[in-house]
Amino acid sequence: MSGKISVKMDNQIVFDLFFNTIRAAEALGVDNDYVRELKATRKLMTPMHIGKHRNTGPLGGVRAGR
Repeated sequence: MSGKISVKMDNQIVFDLFFNTIRAAEALGVDNDYVRELKATRKLMTPMHIGKHRNTGPLGGVRAGR
């Protein structure tokens, strides 16, 4: 079970990193290939949702920058 939770936590961290980077680029008026690549890759990621098992990671609730 801990392997599934770890993968979900990793995905959440990457999703948040992409989201925050895209948001910062938009705030700065940056529109380049890297930002477009992040947006395209984020669309391919498994959607985040709450299922039966809650995140048990110690940093699961940390959302720096938001």
